[in-house]
Amino acid sequence: MEKNATINILLIDDDEEDYLITRDIISEIKYRKYKINWISSYEKALREVQKDVYDVFLIDYNMGAKTGLDLIDEMGDVNRNIPIIILTGLDDYEIDIQAMKRGVSDFLQKDKLSAEQLERSIRYAIEKKKAENQIFYLAYYDPLTNLPNRIFFNEQLKYALAHAIRYKRILAVMFLDLDNFKLINDSLGHHVGDLLLKEVAQRLHAIIRKDYSTAKNNLKTCVDTVARLGGDEFTISLTEITAFENASMIADRIIGSLNKSFNIEGHEIFTGVSIGISLYPADADDTDTLLKYADNAMYYAKNKGKNRFQYYQKSMNDDVMNKIDIINNIRKAKDQNEFLLYYQPKMNIKTGKLTGLEALIRWNNKGKGPIQPIDFIPFAKEHNLIEYITDWVLHEIGKQLLKWDRDKLKLLPVSINMHVNQFKNNDIIDYMKNIIDSYHISPGLLELEVTESIFMEDMNLIISNLNKLQSMGFFISMDDFGMSFSSLNRLKHITCNILKVDRSFIKSINESPTDNIIINSIISIGHALNMEIIAKGVETVPQFEFLDQNNCNSIQGYLLSPPLPQEKIPGILEKEMGDEGIGIELLKKMKGPVQQ
Repeated sequence: MEKNATINILLIDDDEEDYLITRDIISEIKYRKYKINWISSYEKALREVQKDVYDVFLIDYNMGAKTGLDLIDEMGDVNRNIPIIILTGLDDYEIDIQAMKRGVSDFLQKDKLSAEQLERSIRYAIEKKKAENQIFYLAYYDPLTNLPNRIFFNEQLKYALAHAIRYKRILAVMFLDLDNFKLINDSLGHHVGDLLLKEVAQRLHAIIRKDYSTAKNNLKTCVDTVARLGGDEFTISLTEITAFENASMIADRIIGSLNKSFNIEGHEIFTGVSIGISLYPADADDTDTLLKYADNAMYYAKNKGKNRFQYYQKSMNDDVMNKIDIINNIRKAKDQNEFLLYYQPKMNIKTGKLTGLEALIRWNNKGKGPIQPIDFIPFAKEHNLIEYITDWVLHEIGKQLLKWDRDKLKLLPVSINMHVNQFKNNDIIDYMKNIIDSYHISPGLLELEVTESIFMEDMNLIISNLNKLQSMGFFISMDDFGMSFSSLNRLKHITCNILKVDRSFIKSINESPTDNIIINSIISIGHALNMEIIAKGVETVPQFEFLDQNNCNSIQGYLLSPPLPQEKIPGILEKEMGDEGIGIELLKKMKGPVQQ
């Protein structure tokens, strides 16, 4: 409070003479300006204390049939951020103790009251409450958004649930996660990401139906509340809905609000939100389960396409448990020798000679059997296990190349999909050097594949690391090229040896004129930048012929060969040493009639 600000006092005393005495004592205070408002009725006082306009309450202990302590008890948790001082004509140690237990700041005897004593008591009470409020804020509020934090929300949710159980009310819990926040945060920087979170918090706060200001220093107020759990995750409790479907209206309002653009430091930003909803009494009757179910439903909404809401369904438990099981088993798979490598050959479209192999991981879980990459790679990326898997793949490739070299087989470059996070740290240079040194292989035998997602990352550091690796002799390829609208504009920033055309374009060759034009453009630009062009997913003769006619360098796909287990690769390499390799055999077939 500012030094010269007026202090508003609410005096609650049923004796007018005592009021006049107290008023006169306050008028003698010289150091500050005081404004006193007097309430003589116990019932009126209960209504008045709910107003958030006072700096301190002075409450008389003797209120006729009831006491000042009774009034404090009936106030409950209303406005507990305002300090209370008890005035009494009694010198009673037990009353003093009971007052302190109720959080009263001071206990003053009327017959000994002076202006100096009252001023000091009020000043200390306000400063003490200010310090308590600050401690409360640090413990229970998120400093970035000024929303309640996880601790506050969990405590208040317990109270809200108890209230719903007691009065047979409906309680809804929402779990919110912003869509594409990581992309925004990484591409525009954490400062912009923080500003976005603050604006999101303001929009969410404006949407919930009931102002939670009375709960600012109170964990036991049954009001709708929005909180930030951390990162881009928010939660909302709805305590006054009258039907289960009412939560849908709030969810729709949230989605509509967050779909509107954010203008942050000159950037027009669009984000969506995925929302999961759980309900008491329909889904659970404890707070932990309600939060877990809302979280499960949120992930379900995100997997269904994002920017939507989803009510919890019991069948979601099986999906979540399966996901948790997969994540846990990924950690064990390496030690239990469950990972396998398959290799898919790549062929020069003019000569038929093999130009390399792509390493593809497979997982044969001892309990579940084969698990397809699409069923575990996304989880590995989401839970920061992809680098653990990539490390296993690189060492396995190193072992295979070393073995094939000792067996005097022709060695072909092996490509591996790398995660963008691995290029954000300069440790990648020493790490890759350790790989080639450990297995005595040339860096030219490893082709590191990156995807277009690098264009949304820390470009300077990533480009620097890629250039260093390329100068060491590693091959760099851009995988799944053509899937991002920004690719052609940003490709000039990155030096690659190889450009791989995404299989989605190859699939529609001769079916979509637009895709034909895009493929031709990619091939032309790649050649202009001195890159080798590889088409993925080539499965038919017409696709092969189109690529051949348009000067694509190499192909990869089932027309040549499916991914092969590593025990079949030595036979492929032996044939490649002569003139009877699988690519040459394919070209011979192409020269005569081919059955499609």
